[in-house]
Amino acid sequence: MCNVALVTRLSITFLLAASLSIGVPAAGVARGSIPGLSLTAPRKANAGTTIAFTVHSLPRVRIQFEVVIEGAKYTAARRTGTRGRTAFLYVIPYPKAVTPLHVTVRTTVGRRRLSVQKNVLVLPFQPRLVVHDVHLLVREGGDWIPATQVYANSDVRFVATYTVYEPSGGFAPNCVSAGTLRITAADGSTVLNMPAQCPSSQLSNSLPYVYVDARLPDVSVGSPLQAEFDLSYDEGAYGMAQGSGAVVFAVLRSTYTSD
Repeated sequence: MCNVALVTRLSITFLLAASLSIGVPAAGVARGSIPGLSLTAPRKANAGTTIAFTVHSLPRVRIQFEVVIEGAKYTAARRTGTRGRTAFLYVIPYPKAVTPLHVTVRTTVGRRRLSVQKNVLVLPFQPRLVVHDVHLLVREGGDWIPATQVYANSDVRFVATYTVYEPSGGFAPNCVSAGTLRITAADGSTVLNMPAQCPSSQLSNSLPYVYVDARLPDVSVGSPLQAEFDLSYDEGAYGMAQGSGAVVFAVLRSTYTSD
């Protein structure tokens, strides 16, 4: 006659062994485990991203999930599937500095209460300033029109559009904190260096922009020049967002002088 208690113990032992048949973790992934319960999590994560925590235990057991970061707690619970696995998604907030995120999962197997903890290093949000386009404009009549080449000693305008990316998404401030335009020759020498200006009012439903009005000095006709904007925007607690963009243009010989 079969010993029921012995069969039950053997079945539990087999399930525990199966639940621990785990391969080598991938690069950047940390794994914490005890017999009957394991937790897989990234070692590092960026603020504002969604990360997945994978839990492996016995089939159909209830898993309690807890995250603590900067004193704030988030909890959830669900059961594992027929293969003893489940996962929890968590959206990381925006700490101002490198901050540990403490993760704990708990379950009960028979009369045993199991608990595994893991820490994830959260990297703070890095603000970005993206320069979308840089344009060279020349004056025709009373209008500024796009150009790829200009005459020596002529009046020109350089325009750069931009967006600042902060925790809430893309942001269009009326003006940058600082900006410069540097025009360089093919040999790397500086032809012109001027501060960028913000318009008195930005156009509605369009990207914000900065500009520089200048008269090109005497330069080698025919050689390409590069005009590069370097812009920055102070995001306060999140730090300085910086970006750059450039346009290349040619200079033509002319006796033209502006009014």
